[in-house]
Amino acid sequence: MPEELNRVIVDMTVPPTESSVPLVRRAVRDAVHPADHVDPDALGDLVLVVSELAGNAVVHAGDVSRSIRARCFAQPGHWRIELHDASPVLPRLRRSVEDGDSHGRGLRIVERLSLSWGAATSMRGKSVWACVAVRRRCPDGGN
Repeated sequence: MPEELNRVIVDMTVPPTESSVPLVRRAVRDAVHPADHVDPDALGDLVLVVSELAGNAVVHAGDVSRSIRARCFAQPGHWRIELHDASPVLPRLRRSVEDGDSHGRGLRIVERLSLSWGAATSMRGKSVWACVAVRRRCPDGGN
């Protein structure tokens, strides 16, 4: 990956529906070029963080008539993922999640796999972002 300061690798708009989550996930995975020699585990972390953020954007989108915007940037040493939706309500980490709870783990996963993450409100809703480390493998297949 060229060490460009802020190269956009994905910029897409999708409806706030469950079927959009795999579209965003696939777009980000496909945008990472094989010649970049990205470690498969690092790519897996990126795809999982994208999936969690996209899923949260769908669930908490607010105005379902407005689209969700997904962007991913290649930056030196990491990828930055941003999901923008119409809801002004910022996400929060749940203090605890019980075994029987079906929701509430996504942001913990994002926090664990990311270098950093955050959220901000805007005039049009909010943006939730995360930065995931780029780890490379040797071109000959070694680590």
